[in-house]
Amino acid sequence: MKLKTRLLLIVSALLALSIVATAVSLAYNTQRAILDQAEDDGKTLAGIIARTADMGETVETEAESLLSQDMVTSARIVSHFVAVAEKAGLSPKEINRHLDAMVGSDDLGEIGVTDPKGKVYLHSEPSGGFQFRPEASKQPQASEFWSLLNSRSGVVVQDVLRRDMDGKIYKYVGVSGIDKPRIVQVGLDGKVIDTMKRTLGTQEYINRIVKDSGVERVWVVNQDLAVLHFAGAGKKSAELSVIDKANLNSAMRNNQIISDIEGDRITVAAPIHKETGDPDAAQGSLVGATLLHIPTETLHEALVRELIMTAVIVLVVMFCAVLMLTHYTNSITAPLLVVTDAAHALQDGNLNMALLDPVARRMDALGVLARVFQEMARKVQGQKQELEETVVQRTVELEEKNRLLEFAQQTIENELDVAHSLQQAILPAHFPNIPGYTASAIMLPAKQLAGDFYDYIELGNGRVGILIADVADKGVASSFFMAICRTAIRTVAETLESPAQVLSEANRRIYASNPKSLFVTVFYGVLDARSGWFTYANGGHLPPYLFGATKQPEKLPRTAGMALGVVDDAEFGEHRVHIAPGDRVFLYSDGITEAFNEQGRGFGDAALATALIAVADRSPGAIIQYLVDTVKNFEGNAPQSDDLTSIALARSFFAGSF
Repeated sequence: MKLKTRLLLIVSALLALSIVATAVSLAYNTQRAILDQAEDDGKTLAGIIARTADMGETVETEAESLLSQDMVTSARIVSHFVAVAEKAGLSPKEINRHLDAMVGSDDLGEIGVTDPKGKVYLHSEPSGGFQFRPEASKQPQASEFWSLLNSRSGVVVQDVLRRDMDGKIYKYVGVSGIDKPRIVQVGLDGKVIDTMKRTLGTQEYINRIVKDSGVERVWVVNQDLAVLHFAGAGKKSAELSVIDKANLNSAMRNNQIISDIEGDRITVAAPIHKETGDPDAAQGSLVGATLLHIPTETLHEALVRELIMTAVIVLVVMFCAVLMLTHYTNSITAPLLVVTDAAHALQDGNLNMALLDPVARRMDALGVLARVFQEMARKVQGQKQELEETVVQRTVELEEKNRLLEFAQQTIENELDVAHSLQQAILPAHFPNIPGYTASAIMLPAKQLAGDFYDYIELGNGRVGILIADVADKGVASSFFMAICRTAIRTVAETLESPAQVLSEANRRIYASNPKSLFVTVFYGVLDARSGWFTYANGGHLPPYLFGATKQPEKLPRTAGMALGVVDDAEFGEHRVHIAPGDRVFLYSDGITEAFNEQGRGFGDAALATALIAVADRSPGAIIQYLVDTVKNFEGNAPQSDDLTSIALARSFFAGSF
């Protein structure tokens, strides 16, 4: 038997069997599903009515609460809109027009926005021009909103009240303005709220159920079976039958929804419990029950219609299926055999493209398959060679790009090394030769180029300027800015004596040469070696420590001033301390106190003070080395997070002569 015949018989038999089985199963399941669904719907509806009956007393309050929240949201939207509109330059008339549109689209009664004195100047009619006052005696209703003028996030929600301006019943809510003191108020006519409440009652609800859901009768009773609410189609009696009363008593006694199919109707009874207000809490006390009569007449009619439609569909589908299978068996099997033969030929490497031409001329999916197969076969032979050539070409291109990248990277590294060497070269290697004083300094950059720097400036007559600074950020830009700052401060220091004046003048020069808006913290002090007085000014830098063998480390008092380069007219204060024989002064950048270990913990001021106590009697060079070793040991394997710069100055017990 040929493939065509076998395919036709097998598919026809399977299709006929599946259609008949489906029809029988569908008829039975339809009958059960309609009845079960009607019964389940009745239970669900009874449960809903039971909950609705008890919630009737609280639903009005909850609805008004939700309405209040919606009005608060609308008021906040208006507050944001008015702030944006005024900032955009809209006139009050244009803003009022938009407020009128809001009232029309959001079902609000009116909108009013006041100025900071409580007078309504933006409004939708009729609230324009009203003046809010704080005295409750003069404005019993409106005075509650006065507090919003003194708050940026205040909210006032009122019940339905008689408003002060004309005695009409309205509900108002208000919020504070977001950009300036103002009252933003929205109102809703009390008649709208009354209408809403009336439509939420239990009687209205069961009336709609009887009208719209196909229920014949609905009762809501108390525990004594006294009828509280009733709704029935046509002129149905509200009297309960003996069976109805038995069902209601059973539902209340067993505390569960019950249902029963009796002839031409479905009866459902459900208990009603007092709402507790907590959706997760146990049910409240039993207060009554609800009973529904649902007619089955319409259900039987629906079942008959479904069965007739199913039978017709079965006959039509079986007839059409046989015709279609007979027609399409030939059209499917023949092209498939051709494509199969072509696939084998392609696998063997001797495909004749003309073999697929009759199938490729078809306009259906098989024709598309044949054409795609032909195109694929044409491309397969050329793709291998093309792929190999492409791989070779791309490999050569990648190797060349990698070479250029490596060369560029090496060039950058070399230039950065040169810049690093130049940066280190401008830092002073030794402290000036001043009898009785020694100093040592270090600057370890976090990257190849640093933003920290220090300097010694010889001023003559036994005076020397000591400078330490920290430029914001790190890298190339900071290193260039560092050079600008150092030059500016050194130039000014050679002409002005007061440290405060030096920082003030240097700040003006730095600000004028700062296109990237960088800034630098600076500590600059002038040491008078003859007297031991150290006069300094601080431009936002960490204060140095003064300590000695018999003196605990203490930070130098701060002076007025801020980082240089921020504003052009910054002013700076100055202070002076006496450096006694044996004292040490330790100047440093935040690369020491803000060094972090692998756990992310910072070194901090306490650890620095402890380290200074340990080296209080050592030379400046030993102090510097000890601090660097201590910080590095603290960091462990964590990378250096910032430039590490420090200066240690010591006055010996035996001073030489000048």
